[in-house]
Amino acid sequence: MVGDKDRAFDPKYRSEFAKKFREKYTQWKKSETGCNRNQQMFADLVGCNKNSISDYMNGKTVPTKRRLRSIAEVLGCDVSELLPFGHDELYKYSQDFINQYGDELSRYAQKVGLSLFL
Repeated sequence: MVGDKDRAFDPKYRSEFAKKFREKYTQWKKSETGCNRNQQMFADLVGCNKNSISDYMNGKTVPTKRRLRSIAEVLGCDVSELLPFGHDELYKYSQDFINQYGDELSRYAQKVGLSLFL
């Protein structure tokens, strides 16, 4: 996921994230007629500096998970719309998560009276 160190150093991942981010940013920038939306305004709304936004757009780096949530909120989209992998890879990650934490989640669910379908 974005923010993970392995992903942050993967040039293809950064490039794909940048592409999706630029597309959503362009839509956001054009969505308000008569309003001069720019990177500084966007950075202020997200809670970071303009250089960070530029770095994300140019594929130099990727945002942290917290920053990604802020970016998605400002853009009015779901975080998944910014992530550079498709459903197959997302499914793989979710399966890996379930394999790693499934027993712990099941025990907790039983403790609090929930049923899980893992």
